[in-house]
Amino acid sequence: MDPEELALIFLHSASSILPSPTMILTTDKEGIPMETKRADHVPSEVEGESQPPPYSPPAPGASPKSSTRPADLPPTNFLYITRQHNNIKGEYLLDIDAPPPPTNALVKNDQCPNSHGGLEHRDNLRLESEHAMVMARIWIADKPERVEESDKRRVRIKLLSTHSKVRGTIHADGPHRPLLSIVAKSTHSTVSLKLPRSFHGQLIIYTVHGRVKLSPDVERRMTTLSEVDGTRVCFVGPRPRHWKTTMQLDGSDIDPKNIAGDGEEVDEAYAGSTYSVVRVWYEDEADPERGPSVFDFVTRLNATMILDVDKTADEQGAAQAAVTNTVDDIPSEEEPHPPPYSPPKSSASPISPPLKFPIDLPPTNFLYIFRPLAAIKGEYLLDINAAPPPTNALVKPDQIADFDGGLVRKDNLRLESTHSSVEGLVWVASDPVRDGESENTTRHARIKLLSTHGSVRGTIHADGPGPHRPLLSVVTRSTYGTVTLKLPRSFHGQLILYTIHGRVKLSPELERRAATLSEVDGTRVCFVGSRPNQWRTTLKLDGTDTDPADIAKGGDLVDEAYAGSAYGTIKVRYEDEDEPEPKGLGMVGSFMKILGLDF
Repeated sequence: MDPEELALIFLHSASSILPSPTMILTTDKEGIPMETKRADHVPSEVEGESQPPPYSPPAPGASPKSSTRPADLPPTNFLYITRQHNNIKGEYLLDIDAPPPPTNALVKNDQCPNSHGGLEHRDNLRLESEHAMVMARIWIADKPERVEESDKRRVRIKLLSTHSKVRGTIHADGPHRPLLSIVAKSTHSTVSLKLPRSFHGQLIIYTVHGRVKLSPDVERRMTTLSEVDGTRVCFVGPRPRHWKTTMQLDGSDIDPKNIAGDGEEVDEAYAGSTYSVVRVWYEDEADPERGPSVFDFVTRLNATMILDVDKTADEQGAAQAAVTNTVDDIPSEEEPHPPPYSPPKSSASPISPPLKFPIDLPPTNFLYIFRPLAAIKGEYLLDINAAPPPTNALVKPDQIADFDGGLVRKDNLRLESTHSSVEGLVWVASDPVRDGESENTTRHARIKLLSTHGSVRGTIHADGPGPHRPLLSVVTRSTYGTVTLKLPRSFHGQLILYTIHGRVKLSPELERRAATLSEVDGTRVCFVGSRPNQWRTTLKLDGTDTDPADIAKGGDLVDEAYAGSAYGTIKVRYEDEDEPEPKGLGMVGSFMKILGLDF
C-alpha cells in the first residue's frame, strides 16, 4: 500500500470520528478520482456551500472558563458535605455574613459555631470525600465594611479527599473581601489550587513522593522561607516583617489560645498531597493540566484541510502545502534564509561580562531547604539585612538566631539533599553600613550547599552595586559526587579543598592567585589574593562552623570557602569564567559524561 492510500485511510478515519465540515479527499491516480464523503451529509455540487471560517486559536493565557459569578447562585455559609464513594462537584457563593442554618437542620451539630461572638474557627465550607473527587468553584462575597471591627474576619475553606483528586478555584477580588484560609489536601492523588490575584499571605506546599508545579506568575511573586521533609513554606506578595496565621504547617487549625498576638493578619493557604502532584496557579490563568491533545489536532486538521474535487492536481498540491505551512509553521521557500553561522574570533575573551541579578528575584534570608530524595536547583538573592521569617513560618524554628543581638551564627542560605544533586545560583546583596557601625564592621553571608550521594554546584555573585558587600562564608560539600564552586572575582580569603579519592581542578586564573599554605591527608589550605600577616575565619578545616568563643580575636576578617568531596572531583573557578571543554573524551569518556559521571 503506497503512502497516498495510507494518508487517505487516516483522514477518512478522523473524519468519521469527529464532527467537522465537509471533507472531500481525491487522488489523481491514473486520472480516476476517488471520493470519500460523510455518509450522513453528501453535499451537491450545485449547492455552493461556503467553506468554514479559518481556525482561530485561543489567545495565550486566556482563561478556559469565565470567572463571572452566576447570577442565580444562592449564598451559603457553614456548609458541610461528606461523601464516602461519590464525587463532590459544584459552584458555591460563600458569604460569611449569611446566617448559619439552625441546629435541627444539621446532621452534625458541632459544624455550626456559637453565634454569640468570639474568635471563629469553624469551617465556612468543608467538602470531604474518602474515595472520590472533590471539585469546587467558589466565589467569596464582599463583606460590608464595618468601622467597629478591629480584627479582620476569615473565610475558612477545606477541600479534602483521601484517595482521589482535589481541585479548588477561588474567586475573591472584592475591595472588602474577608481574609482567606484555604486547605486543599489529598493523600494519594493530585491537588490543584487556583488562587485569586488578590491573595497576599502564607502558602504552604507539601509533598513527599510527588512533584510541585507552580505557574510562572505565582512563582515570580512567591518567596520561599523554608523547606524541610517535603513541607515548603512560602509567602506570596510583599512580605511584612511579622505576620500571624491561624493555620499550622500541616494544614490543621491552631488553637485560638496559641495564636500569636503580634504581626499583620494575612491570607493563608495549604496545598498538599503525599504521593502525587501539587499544582498552584492563579484563577485567571490557563489550566496547566490541559495541554494540546490529539482531539484538538484532528479537529483543527478537519476544519482546515478541505480538498475540492473540481481543483486540479497542481491546485490541490498548492492547497496541501499551504495547510502544511499553517499547521506546522514551516516557512516557505520564498522567505529569506537565516544568515550562515559565523564562529567567534579566536581572539575573543573567554570571560563573560559580569551578571546582574534578576530584578524580579525576591530577597531572602535564613532560607533552609532540605529534600532527601529530590534535587534542589534555584536562583536566590541573598540579603543578610532582610528580616527573618517569623518562627511560626519555619519548619525548623531553630534555623535562625536572635537577629538583634550577638553574632548571628545560623546559615543565611542552606540547601541540602541526601540522594540527589544540589545547584544554587546565588546573588549576594550589598551590606550597607547601619547606624552605630563603622566602615570596617563586616558581617558574613553564610551559604551551605550540601549533598551526600549527589553532585553539588554553587555559583556565587557578589560583585554587584555597592562598595560594602558582606564577607563570604561558603561551604560546598558532597561525599560521593562532584563539587563545583564558582567564586566571585572579589573573593579574598581562605580556600579549603578536600578530597581523598578524587581530584582537584582549579582554573588557571584562580591557581595564579591562590597560594598553598599546607596540604595533609587530602586537606589543602590556600589563600586567594594578597595575604595579610594575620587573619581569622569562622570555618574549621573540615567545613564546620567554629564556636564563636574559639574565634581568634586578632587579625583581619576575610572571606572563606570550603569545597570538599571524599570520592568525587573538586572544581573551583571564577564565576565569570567559561567551563573548559573536555578534550579527548573517547567512547568511554563520552558515555560517562552522558551519565553525568566525572572521571
